[in-house]
Amino acid sequence: MRRVSRKNAKIVVFEWDDGVNFSHPPIPEELEKVFQAKIQLVHQKGGDRYIGRKLYHLLSSAGWINIEIKLVHDIWQGPENRAKYLRGTKLSLKEIRPQLIENHLITEMEFDLAMKQLYRLLLW
Repeated sequence: MRRVSRKNAKIVVFEWDDGVNFSHPPIPEELEKVFQAKIQLVHQKGGDRYIGRKLYHLLSSAGWINIEIKLVHDIWQGPENRAKYLRGTKLSLKEIRPQLIENHLITEMEFDLAMKQLYRLLLW
């Protein structure tokens, strides 16, 4: 980015960090296990679901100055808002289900139970 940016350019970087997520009431145990399995799968493939906390250091190491980091949390305000965000989660988890199971990160039974829990959260 530095090489192709104009002098004094400002950039905006949006990156996820699964380590800053929290929920109340807590996410059901099996569903949390699926979320953790997804993080492991991403890491096995060379990704980093905790990169958000490393952005300041990475940008600073690349020569950027005047770096400002802001953490933005998802806040679900009521059932409709929560359902809107969780629908996308349901689709992404179903897409990676075979990989989670093939890599022995979760069993079919655990995954199916987690999806039932997710469905209940969508209706909450």
